[in-house]
Amino acid sequence: MATSLDLILVPKVYSLIDELGRSVSFSSVMSSAYDPTTGVTSQVTSAKTAKATPPEPYDIRYVDGDIIESGDMETLIAAQGLTWTPVVGMAMTWASGNVWRVVSVKPIYSGESVCAYSLQLRR
Repeated sequence: MATSLDLILVPKVYSLIDELGRSVSFSSVMSSAYDPTTGVTSQVTSAKTAKATPPEPYDIRYVDGDIIESGDMETLIAAQGLTWTPVVGMAMTWASGNVWRVVSVKPIYSGESVCAYSLQLRR
C-alpha cells in the first residue's frame, strides 16, 4: 500500500527524470539456441526504453577497484510507468551511441514504493 510520502515523491521523481533525462534503450538476451545443422547460435533479445539521467562518474571516495571500478558510472531511471524491472547484465545504449553494461541495480524507495532505480554502469 502506498504511503503519503509515496504519493508525493514517486510522481516528483518521475517528473524530474522526465524533464532532465534522455530516452535510452535497454536490451538483454532472453534466450539462445544452437542449430547443429548450420553451426549457428541464434539469440533472442528484448529491447526496452526508459528515461534516464545522464551517466555520472562515481566520486573517487567510492571507487574501491572491486565493487566500483574506475570508469564506472551511475544513472537513475524513474520507476513510475515502467512495465519492467532493470536487471544486471542489461545493455544500456545512451543517445550518443555509448553502450554501458548494467552491473548493479539498487531500488530507491520513497516509503513502500520504488520511486527510482540507481544503475551502476560499466563499459
